[in-house]
Amino acid sequence: MGGDGPHLAGRSPVINHSFPERPPLGTTITLDDAQSYVLVEAKPHQRRDGTMGSLLTWHTECAQCAMPFTFQTGLVISSLNRRCVKHKRPGQRVDRGKRTGHPLKVHIYEPSQ
Repeated sequence: MGGDGPHLAGRSPVINHSFPERPPLGTTITLDDAQSYVLVEAKPHQRRDGTMGSLLTWHTECAQCAMPFTFQTGLVISSLNRRCVKHKRPGQRVDRGKRTGHPLKVHIYEPSQ
């Protein structure tokens, strides 16, 4: 699976990806600036309205300090956290020295079976 997602000024990468079902553990999302997200947990989740969904836990490293952290999404992912809680800076881009304002490309890989 793969997809592209624009990077809007001052926002997290927008990927607008919807998994049709719970992806296998080890599924990886990689941005073209080398930040990767690995699916480490996927479990059923009951929403407030009583319907069932999935809660996905992703592992990555902070784009600022490189410390590992996790965050959660549902099956529909509209954006990704780039920084840990300590360095969270909403509205400010991650500067990796090679970004020129072009959209980040997003690649999604599922583990081989």
